[in-house]
This record gives sequence, structure tokens and C-alpha cells, in this order.
Amino acid sequence: MPVDYYIIDGNTGEIANEVYKGDRLNISRKKQISYYQKNVEEIEKDKLYTFGQDKKYSLLSEYSARQLADEKLTSTEYRVLLLMISNTNYKSGLIAFDNNKVITKSWVAKTLNISSRTADTAIKTLVDSGIIAENNTNFKTKYFFNPFIQYKGRWINKTLYEMFKNTKWAKRDS
Repeated sequence: MPVDYYIIDGNTGEIANEVYKGDRLNISRKKQISYYQKNVEEIEKDKLYTFGQDKKYSLLSEYSARQLADEKLTSTEYRVLLLMISNTNYKSGLIAFDNNKVITKSWVAKTLNISSRTADTAIKTLVDSGIIAENNTNFKTKYFFNPFIQYKGRWINKTLYEMFKNTKWAKRDS
């Protein structure tokens, strides 16, 4: 494999390393390193390492929080929304328990102590507004949370992206 670049030691002029196509580099300036070394205690003390008691957390953008506040949902719809956020799976957006057992309307009704008709209406509103998607396969109804509103992880799968790419939430920048 041919070398694309050489890393040269600035003090000696000798080749310190080789860089090949596809290599990732982390380049830090001498000033950055010395600043970090001088201020490491102050920098490190401000870092927060835990997010909640169980270390599970979701990301909700500031934009999405404002948009959700303007959705004019009922209090019950917001309760269903928060319950679904808390059960959204990592990367897939599937609203399910940790063992991937899907959440049902009857479970939502029972958990929130509301009627099944109220749960059905709330879920329909969330689907109609593009907050969640409903997918029926193999006689099972699955719900997915819109990753343009809230997500877990650093990336989402293509199917989830395709499911929500045409919602108003995805088009916020246009």
C-alpha cells in the first residue's frame, strides 16, 4: 500500500510516521496541549459523566422541545409522548421494552391509567403529527419515534430515516 503522507518531526526533520488512505488523524497544536496540561484540573472538574441514575438518556434538541410545546397536544397526549420517549430503543427508534417486546395501546392505557379509547386517540394524534410512526407487520403493530425529534445513540438506521424524512420535523431547516 503506497504512503499518502509523511508526518515529519518538527524538531529533527525526520519522518515520524506514515499516513495511508483511510487513516484518521487527531491533530493537536502545541498551544492546545500546553493549555490543557496547565488547566487540566479546571477543565476536568466541569465534566459530567453520569446522566441519571441508570445512565440511560435520550437526546431531545432545543428546537424539537420548542416545536413540541407548540403542538397544542392535550395533557394526556403529552403523557403518552413522554412514556414513548422513555421506551425508545437505541438506534432503531422502536418504541419497545428492553427485550424488544413492542409496546401496545392497552399497555399504554394501563400504565397511564387511562381508557383504551383515550390511549388510541392520543397515539393517533402523535402518528398524524409525525411524532411517531405506526407500522403493522405480522399481525403486530409497532411504533417508532421520529429521530428528528428525539433519538438515542450517535446514528440511526436507514429504514428509520426513510420513515421520517418527509415529516415537518425533518424539514425544519428548509
